[in-house]
Amino acid sequence: MSAIEPVRCTGCQAAIPPDARFCPDCGLHVPVRAAPAQPAAPAPESAEPPGAKGTHRDPAAPSTLSERLSAALQPEPPAHVEQTAKTLTRGALVDGKYEVQERLGVGGFGEVFRVRHKTLQRDLALKTLHPVLASNEGMRGRFFREARVLMDLSHSSLVAMHDAGEWHGHLYMVMAYCPGETLAGMLRKRGWFPGLDAIAITLPILDALEYAHGRGVVHRDLKPANIVVTQRSDGAWDVKLLDFGVAKVLHDAGSGEGAVATLTAAGMTVGTLAYMSPEQAQGADIDRRADVYSMGVILYQMVTGIRPFEAENHSQLYRKILLEPPAPFAASGAPDEPAGVEAVIKRSLGKKREERFASALEMHEALAVLVGGASGGRGR
Repeated sequence: MSAIEPVRCTGCQAAIPPDARFCPDCGLHVPVRAAPAQPAAPAPESAEPPGAKGTHRDPAAPSTLSERLSAALQPEPPAHVEQTAKTLTRGALVDGKYEVQERLGVGGFGEVFRVRHKTLQRDLALKTLHPVLASNEGMRGRFFREARVLMDLSHSSLVAMHDAGEWHGHLYMVMAYCPGETLAGMLRKRGWFPGLDAIAITLPILDALEYAHGRGVVHRDLKPANIVVTQRSDGAWDVKLLDFGVAKVLHDAGSGEGAVATLTAAGMTVGTLAYMSPEQAQGADIDRRADVYSMGVILYQMVTGIRPFEAENHSQLYRKILLEPPAPFAASGAPDEPAGVEAVIKRSLGKKREERFASALEMHEALAVLVGGASGGRGR
């Protein structure tokens, strides 16, 4: 008997655990899994002659505005993904020094592999840009501009970047490999975190964001799947923030005039909808407060075990993000512990950016007060 293929999210392609109602990574509702379909009865013969091009609408095509919007927000995976996977198989030697060990994941912009440096005998993560994107000169320029900016970021809660280059049509970045478990994986197992643990995990991320924001970089795709968490024997948490792959460079550090350099095409909506701020979901220009909003979503999820907005499809989720307030803690049964954490989250989830904390540092300070700790946020 052949192995059963895992059910995957139609939005982000993440594997869906058995009996799950929502995607663990992007929050999209998972349809009820029907029993295997029985062979269909033969269709009646059509009166239209073979090959004729009638004007009848395809019954499988989206009909309502809601269906069309949902379909538009769930594009088919790029056709070149398989081509890339076949090229970078186990044992492939990238640029003569990075030997591919395994593929770790596939995203909208490329793939990530675990590789081993042939000389140093050290495991690293290698991120490639899809060849179709790499063939675009504008995208190539943005890719290497991003690489130069990220190479200069050095913080204890950020994954260090080591190298970037081009190999047989693949643009790639090489960064430290973090073998720990993602926050998404921990949430699937644990469901939720006590308030103090949730804050302990959030504080170093906010510290890293303040550091990156101060150097002109907004993450734009904050979500549990991009956070690696390890609990030490003394109970403390080690946290690493991954994947600035869709980051936006707000100011070119090499330009004395602070010129804006956007890493993604103007107007392109990038990120994971369940964690997007309203302005990002609308494809509008964003700033550091979009990351503050996303951290509010993540903290809410850690404390309550659910996201502030859940929906049957992307179009409903989009509407809730734009128009509806998050459900109060009481609706999920989660306590407001430590006292005041719900108010901090509520402020971070303001629909208008002016309603939120002005910076990651401000949110960090508000949370640190709740646990009696000193504020940070300047980076190291």
